[in-house]
Amino acid sequence: HRRGRPKVPPDDPPGGGAFHPKTYLFVRSDQATLAVGSGNLTRSGIDDGRETFTRFNTEREADLSSMRAWGQWMSGLVQLQGDELLTERWVALRDACPWLLGAADGASLVTNAVRPLLDQFVAHLPQVVAELHVTAPFFDREAAALGRLLAACSPRKLFLYLGAGISVHGPSLAAVLRKAEDVRLCRFDPARFVHAKMVGAIGIDGSSLLLSGSANVSHAALTLSQDQAGGNCEVGVIRPGSAEQVRDAFCGSGLSLVDEPLEWLEQLELDDDHQGTTRPFVLRSARWHEDGRVVLDCATEQLPAATTLRWQGAPAGAVLGA
Repeated sequence: HRRGRPKVPPDDPPGGGAFHPKTYLFVRSDQATLAVGSGNLTRSGIDDGRETFTRFNTEREADLSSMRAWGQWMSGLVQLQGDELLTERWVALRDACPWLLGAADGASLVTNAVRPLLDQFVAHLPQVVAELHVTAPFFDREAAALGRLLAACSPRKLFLYLGAGISVHGPSLAAVLRKAEDVRLCRFDPARFVHAKMVGAIGIDGSSLLLSGSANVSHAALTLSQDQAGGNCEVGVIRPGSAEQVRDAFCGSGLSLVDEPLEWLEQLELDDDHQGTTRPFVLRSARWHEDGRVVLDCATEQLPAATTLRWQGAPAGAVLGA
């Protein structure tokens, strides 16, 4: 970003859900790397959040279609903002990265800009799903999205992996699991918060598929497009692989797996504030003023009275407009 005027988060998606993607582009003089995954831009999200990322690089011809798909998606986001400075920066980046231009046919990168991620995953499923593997830190209240996933995949066996601090209404999740043909419920041990979000399917013929990225197992993330009411904006990667590769994605965290009965779920509670999305205003940009103040550009014409801006590590917030 330009010195003194950092880039800030975009407006909420058209459906009113959360802006939830986690993508990072690293551009060097001779190559570029794109990381798409579950980790937020925080110390825990980057360093130790038990996250998953898929890496694409311009030096691999097979990765270019996905990197171009990312570029097309980003162009749409920038256009939605209608911000002159943001558009200027994006055009400059695109001009410096000619590999962003071109066809995106066959891309493994997917978004829910037009079509829900669940529908795109189901479209690539093996004909008969022998195993369905799922992990996420957040479910909707009635675990309805997981129910939709089970109905679409009809797996012969479900493997559900849960970490510490999971947000779900335990009795509702247990009720959904009891409808499955066969279930193995696994708890990561020692207890750690696992922020990875993955869905893997293994066919009886060995063909396998993995969805990873930003989407939790909730309606807003998995079963809605971003234009539908309540839909988040999400980004993921759908890739085919072997049965062993899919299983390793879930079992390769370095944590042990402990089997638990479905009754263990009864203790779990939903954190209603886990994905709060309402915001009194949208911060577009910030810049230092000569007198030491920070000047903010907001999307609303008038801020609510006594609005306070707070940030991590500060002893107290600042009253805006003061």
